[in-house]
Amino acid sequence: MLGEVRSLLGPAWIIEGEDPATYERLLAGVAKAIGPRDLVEWLLITDIVALTWEIQRSRRLSNSLTALYRREAMQTILHQLLPKPDFRSPLGQEHLILVEHLANGQEVANNTRSLKV
Repeated sequence: MLGEVRSLLGPAWIIEGEDPATYERLLAGVAKAIGPRDLVEWLLITDIVALTWEIQRSRRLSNSLTALYRREAMQTILHQLLPKPDFRSPLGQEHLILVEHLANGQEVANNTRSLKV
């Protein structure tokens, strides 16, 4: 029955980077679970799916922003803790690479020890 009413339900709430097929599968799955009997029930299902989709999008965005700001904060802290490099030397450039790797949670090894934040 989804095919019969899909055009009446309006467009999917998709933004760039999201998969329209996944949205449609979610809509079909919720419809199958509820078993709508008329257009009003289909409209309510559409609202449930749209709100669920927005919640999932919000969680992805929150996770991305948290990771971004954590990485930036870690870089700031590491720049403050590590000795100030001379950026004209190769070691100064290694300092930048070291900070970036540590801030991203990557393990950094040198000849004597391994570092990980």
